[in-house]
Parts: sequence; C-alpha cells; structure tokens
Amino acid sequence: MRNFNIDRDSISSEEVSTFKDFKSILRKHSQTAEDLAKIKPASNNSLIYWTIGIIGVVATSTLLVLNSYNKSSTEDKYVITDPVVNKNRGKDKKDNPVLVDPVVIEKSIEWSSVIKTPQQPISKIINVQSSSASRIEYAELKRLGDITSLLSGIQNSDADFVLNSTVFKLEAEETITISNKNELYNFGKDGKWLKVDFKPVSMPFIEKPNLYQLGENGLKVHFKDFKGPASKYKNIYWKPIDVNNYKEVDQIVINGLTDIKVKNSDVNGVYNLTFVSGDLIVRMNAYPCLLKDDFNAAMKEYNIKLHNVQEEMMSSPKQYLLSKGIYTIK
Repeated sequence: MRNFNIDRDSISSEEVSTFKDFKSILRKHSQTAEDLAKIKPASNNSLIYWTIGIIGVVATSTLLVLNSYNKSSTEDKYVITDPVVNKNRGKDKKDNPVLVDPVVIEKSIEWSSVIKTPQQPISKIINVQSSSASRIEYAELKRLGDITSLLSGIQNSDADFVLNSTVFKLEAEETITISNKNELYNFGKDGKWLKVDFKPVSMPFIEKPNLYQLGENGLKVHFKDFKGPASKYKNIYWKPIDVNNYKEVDQIVINGLTDIKVKNSDVNGVYNLTFVSGDLIVRMNAYPCLLKDDFNAAMKEYNIKLHNVQEEMMSSPKQYLLSKGIYTIK
C-alpha cells in the first residue's frame, strides 16, 4: 500500500504550462521514427555515385587552378596563390582577419644588352642598316606597364606610340644608318618622342654639257688624256674662265705647240689646261663645249643620268650622328 503525501505544495501555473503540448511532442517523435525507418541502407551504386561526384569536384578545382596559373604565366606574372590577410581593411564583426584575393606581382622589364658579333649583329636587333656601336642596350616594349616603368615620366600618348616597339639607348656618340622609309625618334626630357634630323645624302656631281656657238672665244683642241663626258665627241671647244688667258694661249698656239696636257681642277666641270711651246708654258682653266647637234645628244644622256641619280637619292638610307640618349625607330 502506497503512502500519499496530501500535504505537498501545489504545482505552479508555469510548471503546468510545460506539459500542455506533451502530446504534440510524442506525435513528432513518432513521425521522426517512421521517417527514419523508410531510409534504406546505402547500396554499392550509391557509393559509386558519391565517389564520382567527389572526383568531379576535385578535377574541376584542379582545372581552375591550372587555368589561372597558365594565364598568369602568359602575362609574365608571378602569382602567390595562398590567401593573405589584408591588414589595412580591418577585421569583420567577429574580430576575425579578412581574407582577400591572392597577391599578383608583375615581372618588371629590364634593359637587355647586345654585343656586335657575326652571330648577333646589333643592326638586326634594333632594326638599322649599320651602326658604329660595339655594344647597345635595348628593350622590347610589349605592354604599357613595361613602357611606363622603363621610361619614367613618359606621356600617355607617347607611351602608346612605342607599344610593340624596340627602344635602345646609347652611352656615347655613335653613327647609325636606317632605311629611307623609317624615321628615328629620341626620348626627350619632357617625356615625349622627338623626330631626329638626319644628315642629308649629298647629290653626286653630274657634268652638264655646254653649248658652243661659232664666233665665241674658244680653243678647238683635242687632248688624248681627256676623260670627261664630252670626250666621246670629236669637235670640242674649250672656253676659258679668264678671257686674258685665252689671249696668251692664242699667241703660243701661233708659235707652235710642243705639248698639251689636261687634268681636273678643284671645281667640278672645269679643267686645267697646259700649253707648252719650247720653254714657254701657259696654263688656263676652261670647260668643254659642243656644237648644237652634239650638245643635244649629250643633253639626252645627261637627263637620263640625272633621273637615275634622283631615283637613287629617293631610296638612299638615312645617316645619323647621335649623342647619348634613348631612341626608337618607326
């Protein structure tokens, strides 16, 4: 027989409320048990699916990492793949360090040096026809970042100007020759490229025929050692530069000549003539002249020669005398 304590304290209203939804708790527990009973043990096929899924995730992650590495390599960048803490951005609400993207360090461009050798000519590397330098430093600028880092203070428009170009620097006075189709530019102190003036190619001398009209002062003399353009014609008249010399020669010719000589003078197209009569010697400067028919034929030959020389001048290379500095060819 049990003893009942009829004098115990009464249950508070809070304690009674905790048991009001007891049946609901039992119902949920029953449903959970039934649901768990419906779950079947994992079969071998399920294990295969899980394994394939895990392998797929790993493979995808690996491809993404390799792709990121290859892309960085083509851009000449060194990539640190470990996440780093950005101390400057502070910390989050839980006072944990904030992780940021991997650090990317770009490879800096530097000057390369080339020494004149048969295997590696300087002219080929810096795109010139010839150079007096035995050693030149150069750089190939393929990115705007390379240009701004190598050429400090360069203007934006002038950075674009040398993109995908080769620049080179000279440490002393040098001479170079480049194609007539190209121009040479110097990197100025103001960060701009300035076109460099070149030494013009001198025009070669072409002796022009001279017309002789009958009655003019002139000596009809044939010199065996005369090699000028007019030497191919028989009737050559020599006009003196100084008329007084003509009178002296005319007198010595009357007395009879024992020897005559001709040679080039210091002036193109003018010749030094020597007339000898015994002990008497007379010299004078003169130029050859032709009669009208011979003159016309000689002028046709002259115009052809002049045209050919002008064509050569148009395609002749440009010669530069350069001082210390940085240059590019465009």
